[in-house]
Amino acid sequence: SAVVAAITSMAWMDGSPVFAVALCCVAFSWLWMAWESGRGLLVYASASAVLITVLYVSTRLLGLEFTRSEFAAFAVIGYSFAMYAINILISRAQNPRASVYREPTYYMALLAPAALVLVTPLESPDVAALTSLAAASFYLLVSQQSRTRWTLYIAAAFFNAAVYLWVPAAHAVTGLMQLYVIPAAITVLVFAQLHRQDLTHRTLNGIRMAAAGAILAVSTFEVFFAGD
Repeated sequence: SAVVAAITSMAWMDGSPVFAVALCCVAFSWLWMAWESGRGLLVYASASAVLITVLYVSTRLLGLEFTRSEFAAFAVIGYSFAMYAINILISRAQNPRASVYREPTYYMALLAPAALVLVTPLESPDVAALTSLAAASFYLLVSQQSRTRWTLYIAAAFFNAAVYLWVPAAHAVTGLMQLYVIPAAITVLVFAQLHRQDLTHRTLNGIRMAAAGAILAVSTFEVFFAGD
């Protein structure tokens, strides 16, 4: 509590490299204490101290302003991949003390992409689509490694977000209405296949027919309504 109080009071001071170094030392100390005590909460505290250090150095020492940018968005994705890589290495470690870092690194990796809402430049659809595609790739990797189905759902959501951020520009060039319907229909077909054991045969066939019918309907739309 004394360290937290000191950090809070010093944060209101003008930019000081000494404070940044002290905060790094605090983060390292908490990381070491987690190793010695086996308390995972200290790992989260250390990560928070590192984040505060980065923000402090960026705003107080370097004079940077918080803005949505391509660099910030892909830094978040890079952080997620790095944390998950560390989690995999820790899981393979032989030392039982290393297990204290397993759960925090896993959850920090999975929750980090939530920050994309704050840092992604939404005024640039191309960057936002590419960022969403990168996030989808991350959750798809996690799904393959951990065999968790909910991460696959998140990957699908990010992938569809990437597609539909790109679709308006593609539609303006091609004029194809299929671009709006086919990605969603294919997603429905894929998830129906994944849940085929949970659905009755009639329900599964109904979903397949509806999705396939939507694809065929939008594909033949121009045949009946195009002026030429």
